[in-house]
Amino acid sequence: IHWFMCLYGTYLNGYICWYIVYVQQDLFSKRFVNRMTGVEYQPSYRLVFQWMMSHHQIVTSLVFIGVIMGTVLFMFWAYHFFFLAMQNSTTNENHKYSQLKGFMNWRFKRI
Repeated sequence: IHWFMCLYGTYLNGYICWYIVYVQQDLFSKRFVNRMTGVEYQPSYRLVFQWMMSHHQIVTSLVFIGVIMGTVLFMFWAYHFFFLAMQNSTTNENHKYSQLKGFMNWRFKRI
């Protein structure tokens, strides 16, 4: 089941990001300084996200890609398992029957 493996990998990458943010770097207790102006900023989710994307881009991107792809794969699996398998039908049969139904509705409107 690919969706489970994808979401499990996302969980692991998310845990790595959590470890970097809260344990290794402790980013929410630090101040962020703009190097051009010298202004200090309080840490926010936006600033921490920008810091993670600039320093750990691969892991942070894998979390977002994993969430999106895991959700898409889960919905694809759920459609086939809960909808098509319960009807004892294939994707091809379902598509052909929906085209036939649309044609019949169009045909009866014209008569």
